Amino acid sequence: MSASGSGSRVAGWSCKKTKKGRGPAGRGSATPQIAALAVIPLENLSRDPEQQYFADGLTDALITDLAKLGPLRVTSRTSVMQYHGTRKRIREIGRELNVDAVVEGTVTRVGNRVRVTAQLIQVSTDMHLWADAYERDVSQILDLQRVLATDIARRINVFVKPVHRVRAVKPEAIGVYLKGRYAFHQYTNRGWQQAIDHFKEAIGKDSEFAPAYAGLADTYLVAGAYGAIPTEEA
Repeated sequence: MSASGSGSRVAGWSCKKTKKGRGPAGRGSATPQIAALAVIPLENLSRDPEQQYFADGLTDALITDLAKLGPLRVTSRTSVMQYHGTRKRIREIGRELNVDAVVEGTVTRVGNRVRVTAQLIQVSTDMHLWADAYERDVSQILDLQRVLATDIARRINVFVKPVHRVRAVKPEAIGVYLKGRYAFHQYTNRGWQQAIDHFKEAIGKDSEFAPAYAGLADTYLVAGAYGAIPTEEA
């Protein structure tokens, strides 16, 4: 994701952490008040269209994790997905979504390694408040997304409980699970059936992977409500 002319992109693998309380937000100044935030779809840098589901799945997970934090208002996935690959400036996106700040970033997956870069940008000034890069094994992707959400929340002074490391998940289960989330959000009968198949496959690969059960429940709930699956079955 790049906002043309905004200077908001950190290219490739060169993202460096901005120390707290310094950088463009001001020399030692306090972080501006942020009550509303939007996460723009993370850009897939893997050069493999098949990995798009992975980037979209991480975007969805980040939105969900941030939405759980205190009084912060986080724009829904449905609203932000229209900016997939957009060339709009951050200020324009921020005004359209009525938010104070925007998170944008990239995802690169090579084998079983994943690298995510993220940047927090203030809409009113188009200035970076924070930026960092994270690299993990695919099996630690749940840990990565929680740490990322927590770092963003702390940077905008939202209180969060300490992050504890979560159990490692089998890489093959993570991949299938994210495919399930990607299919689920197509909101079509075919997509929901694919999501059910993917979530069941993820459970088969790692029977203690709770998000896969939650994804399966979500799919039955929505597919049943829309009549894609008989109510009794759902």
